[in-house]
Amino acid sequence: DADPEMVATIFDRRRERRISAGRDRLDRLSYPEKVAELSKILDEDGYLADWQECDDGTFLVTERNCAIFGVAMRYGQACGSELEFIRAVLPEARVERIAHMVAGAHNCSYRIEPQSS
Repeated sequence: DADPEMVATIFDRRRERRISAGRDRLDRLSYPEKVAELSKILDEDGYLADWQECDDGTFLVTERNCAIFGVAMRYGQACGSELEFIRAVLPEARVERIAHMVAGAHNCSYRIEPQSS
């Protein structure tokens, strides 16, 4: 069994690298372009991600695969790290996980709502 502190450190480092790279890619994009690029980043990371704009002006990003599912089942920090990553690269949005594979859903989905300036 891996040391939980070591796993937490690994995920902290992974999250920080992903945040830095993600912010660089999303910089200077419009809000809808940021959501599309975020989905592309997640897809490139192995999550089979896509996105859609909803009628109420929110966006839905869906991950149909979990690139870290085995680790996520054992260590909750993995999922927290993913949510923190999305929130960090979209600071102008309210991000809520609405479906979670670890909890038995068929995907992980995030509702992304632009916040008023």
